[in-house]
Amino acid sequence: MGMNAAAASRVWGGTSIAAHARHVSIALDAAADWIRGDHSLRNWPESWSVSTVDDSAWHRLQEQLRSRYEELRRAIRSHAAFSGESLGTSIGAVAHAAYHLGAIRQKVAASRQV
Repeated sequence: MGMNAAAASRVWGGTSIAAHARHVSIALDAAADWIRGDHSLRNWPESWSVSTVDDSAWHRLQEQLRSRYEELRRAIRSHAAFSGESLGTSIGAVAHAAYHLGAIRQKVAASRQV
């Protein structure tokens, strides 16, 4: 993302960039699992439990986000065409990720104005 851990941990509008990144990472993982048929319940409040990160945690979070994005893409390619539920989950996952990535983009822009 081209941002250091301190900036990613700064709270803008009630949440940090790190919090959004972690939430999206967990949501992408859950969507990929759901598309593959694993409908396990998730602890969604826990997906927001990280708001501050150090440099190593921020690096891991970014790697995890990229990895889970790629995994969702694989799940969509291999399963979404075979069921309406998987297709709907795919569309919802993309829309959900787009919302949070937009929020991250706004927070990045706000952090650069300070």
